[in-house]
Amino acid sequence: MVTSPMKTPFIEVLFDKGPDISLINEVWSNKYNYYGVFSHNLLVGFGSRLEYDGYLNKGKCSFSYLGNFCIHPDYRQKGLFKKLVEFILEEAIQTENICFSIVLKGNAPVERYFSNKRYQFQGLLNFKVLDTYVTQSILITKRRKTSDDYQIQKATEHHKTQIINLLVSEFKRKNFAPIITKKTFENKINGTYNIHLNDYILAFKDSRIVGICGVWKMQKLKRTKIVRYKSWFQLMLIYYKLLSKIFKYPRLPHSGETLKEVYLTDLFVEENNPAILQAMLFNINNELKTKNYNLIHFAMSKTNPLLKATKPFFAVSTYSNIYATSKNLKLLSNEDGHPYIDIALI
Repeated sequence: MVTSPMKTPFIEVLFDKGPDISLINEVWSNKYNYYGVFSHNLLVGFGSRLEYDGYLNKGKCSFSYLGNFCIHPDYRQKGLFKKLVEFILEEAIQTENICFSIVLKGNAPVERYFSNKRYQFQGLLNFKVLDTYVTQSILITKRRKTSDDYQIQKATEHHKTQIINLLVSEFKRKNFAPIITKKTFENKINGTYNIHLNDYILAFKDSRIVGICGVWKMQKLKRTKIVRYKSWFQLMLIYYKLLSKIFKYPRLPHSGETLKEVYLTDLFVEENNPAILQAMLFNINNELKTKNYNLIHFAMSKTNPLLKATKPFFAVSTYSNIYATSKNLKLLSNEDGHPYIDIALI
């Protein structure tokens, strides 16, 4: 992965999931495998498959998430990605109802593979785009005025049962959402994965919880390292530095340094009301600003009205497609609701 930085119009970054690349999978499931591509005993590529039970079209379903694909630049355009995916699919289709992968829009070689309508593999239907989701990356700059309409506070042990019940109800309505139970939730917040109960933010209206949001500082699990800023963006950096001195904006990392960032997880917002999410975001922004954090990330379907909550912020949008396949056409209908994609776990 070190040989394959992600390139954007602004910067090049590396996603570092070391030292234990498998730890992040264990939040969802203990059923995962990594697969290597070798040339003369040299590892030149890899990918992974994560099995979990979740929801699809308001019913339960077994999933295989295919991800973490990487082929060394010197070995690309040799058909290795296709061979790797087919090897994983051959194993996955024995037990799973649906296989899916998340592909960044603009990743042309991978998009071509999953979009090939002439290609079928061992009775599977063609891969289909079930939805497009947006990752919002909010730049933390100035302090925001807190909401008078909602009371925002950190979760305590007193709130845990309510949180679990609300998330269970929410996840049942979301495609691809994992099945959540008291056991899985407590496993997630036990400290192993750098998130605790008091990292959850609650929004109250008339003493009733109307919003839940986990604020996940994931440095133990994954980090984003700046490889370099694009040359044209250097002028913007100079301007930002001037503003940061005046308005006390958090410092942006230099090339070679790591961003200070958080990922929002386990999001529940009553009736998808953007005002509730915005109230929580203002609170999160203000707390993280005092700790010199740079970014807040979260993801949802491009048609979700909650995206309006980011309007007051400077937010960069990144689009990805959810490609899925199955032997069962009905499972690919995507009839109900928005998908649940926890960008923290991707």
